Formats: sequence, C-alpha cells, structure tokens
Amino acid sequence: MEKGTKGKLIIKGERKKSSLLNVMMNLTPGGVAVSLHPYSGAGNPPKYGDFEAQRHWMEITLNLPLKEWYRNSTVNDLRYWGLDYPPLTAYQSYVHGLFLRFFSPDSVALFTSRGHESYLGKLLMRWTVLSSDVLYNCISLGLTVGAIASLLSDKDLVACVLYSLALNHKQMSAYFAPAFFSHLLGKCLRRRYPLLQVLKLGFVVLGTFLIVWWPYVHSMEAFLGVLSRLAPFERGIFEDYVANFWCTTSVLVKWKRLFPTQTLKLLSFGATISSCLPSMIQQIWSPSKQGFLYGLLNSAFSFYLFSFQVHEKSILLPLLPASLLATEEPFLFTWMTLSHCSQCFLFYTVTNWFYLICHYQLFLYF
Repeated sequence: MEKGTKGKLIIKGERKKSSLLNVMMNLTPGGVAVSLHPYSGAGNPPKYGDFEAQRHWMEITLNLPLKEWYRNSTVNDLRYWGLDYPPLTAYQSYVHGLFLRFFSPDSVALFTSRGHESYLGKLLMRWTVLSSDVLYNCISLGLTVGAIASLLSDKDLVACVLYSLALNHKQMSAYFAPAFFSHLLGKCLRRRYPLLQVLKLGFVVLGTFLIVWWPYVHSMEAFLGVLSRLAPFERGIFEDYVANFWCTTSVLVKWKRLFPTQTLKLLSFGATISSCLPSMIQQIWSPSKQGFLYGLLNSAFSFYLFSFQVHEKSILLPLLPASLLATEEPFLFTWMTLSHCSQCFLFYTVTNWFYLICHYQLFLYF
C-alpha cells in the first residue's frame, strides 16, 4: 500500500472514531436529562404506558416459568402488556428484572407490582434503560451494525450470528433481511463450492436461532404461540401516526374498509418485495460491499413504506444505512436529511409528535 493511501485511510479512520465519540458524548447526557422528567402513561391507569410495559416484562419473566412467558393464562394476561418481542428481548428483561428485584423486590412482584411507580423503582428502571441505550432498541441496531461490519470485513459467519441475534431481539431487524440474504447468496455463488457455502451459512443461522428459541421448539403449540405474538395483524395495516404509504394514501383509499386483513397482507407483502427486488437481483448478480450498503438502505425503506403495521420508531432502520453511507456519499446523505426529510418526513414528524403528545399527554421541557 502506498504511503499516501495509507495516510488517507488512517485519517478517515480517526474521523470515524471522532464522530462516534461525539455521538456518544451527546447521546448520554441527553438520555440522562430526559430521564429527569415524566414519561408517557405516568400515573395513568389502567395500563400506565410503555414504562409499565417494560417493567411488566421483568415481572413476568422473573415470576413465571420460561415456557409461560408468551402464553395467555390467569397469571399472564397477554392483554396487559404481554410480551410481543422475540425471546432475546425476554431474556434481557429477565436479567434486568434480577437487578430490580435485588434492590426493590416490590417493583417486580407478581400482580401486586402493576402500576408500580416508586421513586426507587423508577430510578432502577431508568438505569436499565441507560445501560441498554435508549429503550432497548439500540441493542438490535448495534447487533446489526456489528453484522454489517463483519460482512464488510469478509467475516460472513460472524455476520450471520450477529444478524440472527438482532432478528431475535427485535423483529423489525427483518427490514434488512433482503439485503443480507441477497449479498451473501451472491458471494456464495461466486465461490468454488457454492452449495457448501450456502449450507455453511444456513447451519450457522439455524444454529443461532435454535439456541435462542430452544425453550419453545419442543412443542409446535409453544412455537406458534410465540410467533403469533410477534406479528400483530389484528392492529391493522397501519397506525394513524406513521406516515408510510398505507397511512398517507388512506386519505384517498380507505384500505381498512375496502379490503379484509388477508388481502392487505398480500398487498403489503407484494409491494414490499417488489420495491426491494431490484437491489436484491443486483447483489445476487454482482455483489459488492458498497452495493450491499445501498441494498440495506433500499430494503429498509421498502419495509418502512410498504410493510404491514409499521411502528413509529421503525424510521431508525433506514437511517442506519443512510448514516453508514454518509462518508462515502455525502450528497446522498445531505439529500436525504435535507430534501427528503423536509418533504416526506415533515408529515411524519408533525403528525407523529402531535399524536404522541396528545395521546400520551407528554410535555416538552426546555
């Protein structure tokens, strides 16, 4: 490697480290500052909001047998903040629950802790949030970033393990699945023994899933019970405050009234796959590292715009590959954050925050 090229790489690496440090230094004080003020649902029975959901998952995982965590019963009413994330999130709730029980057993006692809002309990809950970085969501994003970095470093098996863990932490990580699948398949097809390479990756993925899902694979009923909790089709194709394709066009086309849920599932699936198919074909035909990043961006936006029941925080997913492409494609990043955000996300920002403030009675502190 030439001296000048090596120097440029070192400078670029230092800039990336500096940017990461700046992000961490800004996010941590912000998280601490936010924790000093009320949260959604505080003192508002009967369900108390998302804070209570996180606490209740700790209560359930601590006090019930593992096989009962996702099963509706007299001791686990799934209508009251039942677990609706994959098992890895449930295991995390269990670990955090041990922390709360050590210092404040009442905050995670079965039944009697519902709506628990003591000062110590809230302090401990906020420490679990800070330790996991913003309501658990950054764990799945962090695992995804690790998988991307591993794949870009040609450590495909490590990438498969990390991405499988991300999927088992938050099902929203499936937004990146088409990009990972197509890129890895394209790489395998160009190696000496393509079938062997595919089997090797498949074995690692299945093995990771099997370890995480082990308590639920012994019974088809238990397995399907967990799966049913991860796909909230009963909520409808869109939320009223998430500005994706279905919500935006519902002003003209009343999707929920005109079509049954089964038809909407097929429409959503077809639109999502069709919109990310071009980048998938390109990566299978000619895989490249930069093309993989663009594939991640296209795939994530396809899911955000067209998939069934998009959550408001899902916008974090397309912003991840957009951020990773920022240093290589500054024009793309600038266009997305300025032009695209100002036009497309204006509706999202205004309607989303207005709804959340009104619905959850949030207040902004300055």
